[in-house]
Amino acid sequence: MMKQNAGKRIDNILIKLPESMRDRIEKLPAQTLQQLEEIRIRTNTDTLLISGGREYSLRDGDEITAEVLEEILNRLLDYSYYAYEEELSRGYITIEGGHRVGISGRVTLENGQVHLIKDVSSLNIRRSREITGASEKILGAVLSPAKAPAESVPNAGISAGCGDEKSPAPSDLSGVCSSAVGCGDEKSPVTSDLSGVCSSAADYGRMVVRNTLIISPPKCGKTTMLRDLARNLSNAGFRIGICDERSEIAGCYDGKTSYDLGPRTDVLDGCPKSEGMLMLIRSMAPAVVAVDEIGGKEDIKAVEYVRNCGCALAATAHGNSLEELKERAGFRELLEEKTFERLVFLSRKRECRGKVEVVYDSGFNRLYSG
Repeated sequence: MMKQNAGKRIDNILIKLPESMRDRIEKLPAQTLQQLEEIRIRTNTDTLLISGGREYSLRDGDEITAEVLEEILNRLLDYSYYAYEEELSRGYITIEGGHRVGISGRVTLENGQVHLIKDVSSLNIRRSREITGASEKILGAVLSPAKAPAESVPNAGISAGCGDEKSPAPSDLSGVCSSAVGCGDEKSPVTSDLSGVCSSAADYGRMVVRNTLIISPPKCGKTTMLRDLARNLSNAGFRIGICDERSEIAGCYDGKTSYDLGPRTDVLDGCPKSEGMLMLIRSMAPAVVAVDEIGGKEDIKAVEYVRNCGCALAATAHGNSLEELKERAGFRELLEEKTFERLVFLSRKRECRGKVEVVYDSGFNRLYSG
């Protein structure tokens, strides 16, 4: 069963806000707070909250002066522009808890490159949420016996459910793993005992990770699923290397990750994906490289490098359908070369965030359809 682990992390946001704004937010209904996704703060405009796909106004426009917005940013930066200089040049920062803050204002250039954003006019605080068990729906397709052909694994472990419905993944997956390591009929819940059952499956090459691409439009659960997949594979005995260019997978802050990523996971934080994937392979020898939102030409080249090195890949990309993906430069070639053995499409409906709609193998055969 999926479990949201977001209680403490919202405090990392609220403590940075003015007391009057914090009080208004804390008085919202519990469900609204639970589903809070974004806080958008603009000069002389009412603060807007996005929760559960709906928009709420705090009706505080008269209070949000340029000075107030500047003070909020200073708090978010811990009063140190210098410490966040590199991140600010990219238009966002990551704060404790893994939350990402987008920043708009006047851009200053240095040698023709973006240096800082000053005279800030708006902030977008995107709340980070960890959902343990989000990837249980696809584990049965991603993990398979080493000798099995990539197209032979059925839709074991994939749930058609939406929201908090129970997934059959733990029992189905444990059956696959236990038979691989000779553990009889023992059942092992993925989120607790998987490491004890499956570590030998990875160590002795009994199980393999199929190259997997998770696709959906923005804010539909790609990163959340990728993060949990990395955790489950790490617990299963595989060495994971995460290239986290925007600090959204691991949510690193002061060298510490904000999430449970498993005991065998190494994170390269803030590094461009095209360089980071190569660096991880050369320095950490991962069995699986995990990366978020591939798409550029250099990303595609790095993906090909990872494939040629014999390392498994778990990645995400923006997209709506298989047909659309086939028409996109770079992805078209990757699909033709059957780089990804599992194509996982998530629902585009916000109310079913993270729900698996369809899974294809490398030959575009449907392993599952919701």
